[in-house]
Amino acid sequence: MKKSKYLMTVLGLTILASGCSNNEKQSSNNNQNQQNTQVQQVNSEVDLDNKKRPAELACCPKPDNGVVVAKSMTAAELVAIENDKKEKDRYLLIDTRSEDEYNKGHLKYAINMPANMLKEKIGRIRDWEKVILYGNTESELKELTDALIADGFVYVYTAPGVKEYNYNYVTYKNLTGSEFQKILNKQSEFFIDSRDQKDYNKVHPKDSINVDYTNLSDLESKLPTDKSKALYLYDYTGDRSVTVAEKLQELGYNNITISIEGTKETQFKF
Repeated sequence: MKKSKYLMTVLGLTILASGCSNNEKQSSNNNQNQQNTQVQQVNSEVDLDNKKRPAELACCPKPDNGVVVAKSMTAAELVAIENDKKEKDRYLLIDTRSEDEYNKGHLKYAINMPANMLKEKIGRIRDWEKVILYGNTESELKELTDALIADGFVYVYTAPGVKEYNYNYVTYKNLTGSEFQKILNKQSEFFIDSRDQKDYNKVHPKDSINVDYTNLSDLESKLPTDKSKALYLYDYTGDRSVTVAEKLQELGYNNITISIEGTKETQFKF
């Protein structure tokens, strides 16, 4: 009789301990899930463009005297970079004029970062090694180049402005890869992918079409009839999209945006 009671007592304590253990685990799991949710919420609010300067760029060799200064390039040198597909990928070209001025016409691969916003938005471009600035005049850029150098940039260049040289201009908008990713995240825009079809078939945005940039004769049949519809273009490096954008403009489309960084340079999440 005593043995039976003893066994029942032991069994009861075991069940009770097990129950406490399970409750503790459940409580721990709930706390962990709550923490994970909080982390996700915090991460979702982080501005992905507010990046630290990459270590491999921050360690770039400085001049022998340790002093970094902006260098001036000629308009001819800038045009040569713009026309060299490999060379242009080594530089980020920034138009420092107002958004209205940029929209009326800008250099082919230039993004817009108005002078009054550059210091605030400098985090957008920290993963670029070489930066070229142009605006209305070259003399107005010193404060901006000083800000870039203070942030750790070593290769900063200025070029003659639009009031000093008659460049060829385009009117479509350019975005960096991280800016373009924000558009992809919306999953509600129309995208034109000019990569090879095999790569398009592997993964692409939901609302997108694949086009052959070497043969755009049937392009219009694949597009929205509303020619003011926002169209977003990307490819491997941005070069194919320029060709497609020029064709779109011929067809009368006027709301075109290109990612100057393609899938070979940015890990887009489709």
